Amino acid sequence: MPHVQENTVWVLLPIHNRRDTTLTFVERLLAQTHSCWRLLLLDDGSDDGSADAVLKLVPQASVLRGDGTWWWAGALHHGYRWIKRHANNKDDVVLIINDDTEIEAEFLKNGVAALRPRSLLLAQQYTAADRRLVEVGATIDWRKFTHNTTLKQNFVNCQPTRGLFLRVKDFFEIGGFHPILLPHYQSDYEFTMRARRMGFELASDPTVRLFYDEAKTGVDNLESASLLQRLRIAFSKRYKLNPLYLTAFVLLACPAAYKLLNIMRVWKSFFREVVFCDAFAVESSNAIPQCIGHVVGSPLPSHDVLGKLK
Repeated sequence: MPHVQENTVWVLLPIHNRRDTTLTFVERLLAQTHSCWRLLLLDDGSDDGSADAVLKLVPQASVLRGDGTWWWAGALHHGYRWIKRHANNKDDVVLIINDDTEIEAEFLKNGVAALRPRSLLLAQQYTAADRRLVEVGATIDWRKFTHNTTLKQNFVNCQPTRGLFLRVKDFFEIGGFHPILLPHYQSDYEFTMRARRMGFELASDPTVRLFYDEAKTGVDNLESASLLQRLRIAFSKRYKLNPLYLTAFVLLACPAAYKLLNIMRVWKSFFREVVFCDAFAVESSNAIPQCIGHVVGSPLPSHDVLGKLK
């Protein structure tokens, strides 16, 4: 029987100063039964030796080094541009994934097998602690301006990029990310909603799953934060509902009929809940006022956290 050439899986792995976490993920990558993969490490300014340690495990890995200003979308956009220059087989597969995820030995094999033409395949998301399925995608209701993760595939209209498979040629057709307009939060949803508008299917498959730690992000209460402190945090990249970036998200992704209404909702809530809010909270990977979560339903999940505080 003639040997069938496996599709190369180009693994795009953004990292920042989580050496042990990154190495644990790379060790799981080395255990994959699908052996034809290439690692593109997107190191956004780590100073803990993460990239050098990875290269000792995977000498053939490619590394792009940032200066700490890339954030999630910037790292992935650099990866997209690199893939455009180096991936010659358009039928190869791209995997975008976080380093704080746990994958099984058949993960790449199952992902390649389950990936259908003109589709984005999201690994089904399980909790690491109790192996509980918590997400196959997400739903944004623009009329109500609410967001929820879902277990029902027919409800999905956007996806995170935590464990996202797509063909190289489809990546090229969809295009890259918007690191200036959406440097971090909502960048994954904008990308997958854009793909959906272009006719790509947003899919998942029960054979393709990953596990992650829901408890990685902690919350510190800052009830005595001053107005200046609240404003400084609210306009930072680590704030999930930064009104500038949320406005950009609405402009890029929202149907025209709801754009103006939802922009008004963003800024009304900002003034009501940030400018005049006494109770404020900061998460270890982002900042989010407890009283503003309802702006987009449940607070947008931190799928794309690089693990850095600035």
